Amino acid sequence: MAFDDAESLFYMKPAAVIEGLARQFVADQIAIAKIRTLADSLPAGDPKVAELRAQAAEVIQNWVSKGVPNLAASFRLALEVLDTHGPEGVRVEDAVDAGIWNNKYFVWLKEFGGSTPE
Repeated sequence: MAFDDAESLFYMKPAAVIEGLARQFVADQIAIAKIRTLADSLPAGDPKVAELRAQAAEVIQNWVSKGVPNLAASFRLALEVLDTHGPEGVRVEDAVDAGIWNNKYFVWLKEFGGSTPE
C-alpha cells in the first residue's frame, strides 16, 4: 500500500483536529454575526438593501443547513478517535479498517442532516 493512497489510510490526531474545528466554528460564527449586524443596520426601502438582506439570509441558512452538520460530523469523528485512541490519535493502514473510519464522517453528516458535495 502506498502512503498517499487515500482510500486505504486513515490518520488523525484528534486534539489538533478538535482545536482546529473549534477555531473554525468561532470564526464562522463571528462572520455570521457580522453579516447579521450589517444587514440589520441598513435602511429599509431600497431594493438593493432587500437584495443584500436576502443574500445574507441565504448565507446564514447555508451555514445552518451545511456548515453546522459538517462541523458536527467532524467533531463527532474526532471525539470518537480521542475516546478510542487518546489525544495522539491513530494511523490506520489496513484498507478495511481505514475505510470504516473514513466512512463514519459521511454517516454522521447524513445523520445530522447534511449532504455530501455532489
